[in-house]
Amino acid sequence: MKEKMESSNSSFKKLKKVIFENSQCKDDFKIASQEWKPIGFYTCDDHCACGHAILYISKIKNVNTEAVLKIGSTCIKKFGNEEVDHFHSYIMKTLSKPIYFGKYKGKTYFEILENDKNYLQWLVKQKWFKEKNSSVVFALSDVIDF
Repeated sequence: MKEKMESSNSSFKKLKKVIFENSQCKDDFKIASQEWKPIGFYTCDDHCACGHAILYISKIKNVNTEAVLKIGSTCIKKFGNEEVDHFHSYIMKTLSKPIYFGKYKGKTYFEILENDKNYLQWLVKQKWFKEKNSSVVFALSDVIDF
């Protein structure tokens, strides 16, 4: 357990370093983290700005420097930016819900995204789906092109 905490602290130190390097504020993490806004979310094997391997990625952009970074779920929780945290949490919560119809009944949107992105691209274009699932369509708009 102690080893995991030390690894987490080390990752957070790396994240802070990258944030300071790409922000106007260079010495106060709370202020520097507020310079960032969410601009997207996607899933794939990638790496967070801290160096950890991640599957769920939030893209954030600094409003002052225009720098763009990829941040994973663990670092988002430590980031301290309410807008970024809310965006990430909303996407995660919405796409973790199961679908209740069709060939993927019982599967989450994340599971479908990993196996059949084309189905979701088709689904979000359907009028009946858009009318009943606007939050899912919004969440998927940051994950897939349609």
